[in-house]
Amino acid sequence: MDQRLPDEYFRPAAESDDVTDGSTPRPGSAGVKTVSLNKMHDGLAPRIVVVIALVALGVSFTLGRLWLSGPPAAAPTVAPSPTATATPTVSPSPEAFAPYEGAVVSVRPVAAEGTCLDGGRSAGAQALIDGDESTIWRCGGVGVGETATFSFPAPRTLAGLRLVNGNTVWTGRYLTERRITGIRWTFDDGSFFEQGLAANDRSSQEVRFPETVTDSVTFTILSTTIPGDSSLSADAVSISSLDFLGPA
Repeated sequence: MDQRLPDEYFRPAAESDDVTDGSTPRPGSAGVKTVSLNKMHDGLAPRIVVVIALVALGVSFTLGRLWLSGPPAAAPTVAPSPTATATPTVSPSPEAFAPYEGAVVSVRPVAAEGTCLDGGRSAGAQALIDGDESTIWRCGGVGVGETATFSFPAPRTLAGLRLVNGNTVWTGRYLTERRITGIRWTFDDGSFFEQGLAANDRSSQEVRFPETVTDSVTFTILSTTIPGDSSLSADAVSISSLDFLGPA
């Protein structure tokens, strides 16, 4: 391979120690003295020094950056998301809402309270539990919003009720006065049901519901008919009798 030496190693032939004083050079000698690589200056050639210096600079730069930035941050550990567990929803069986169909007995309240919106007597509700067929609960006016509450001596299981809607106690007053067409029954826990009533049925109208344990029942009148005539006494609403029913 042709290797070029630095210029400093070339000298004119006249300056070479191998040139004799005579005018004829020795056979086989060249006009330029070739210096062996082993006789170069102590150390490395300038080009090699430059290369080594650049490599050393690069290594130093890299090590400096690593020292300043510290060790590489560990990749964040992502915890596996918990497996969603479905909570089964238990729906009540249809039987839980089925009205009671067995034999029943009368369950008598021990107290009744109710005040008519127009200021009528509060003793009117007591007439429905006194066992006297000649007494009646009655309030003047439209009747919507009238309430009465019936209490038992202890929580009792109820399954139905019967009532006579309208004034069947006073002769000739049933069609003259208002009759109830909608009523709500509310138990002590706040649960309730709404009952529709026939407006022209003088007999006892019965309703059954799922067995319910309660120590009180409240009725609220929701709707009534118009009076049968225009007299002032006809503008009233009545319940002639009321019985609560429990499983026999």
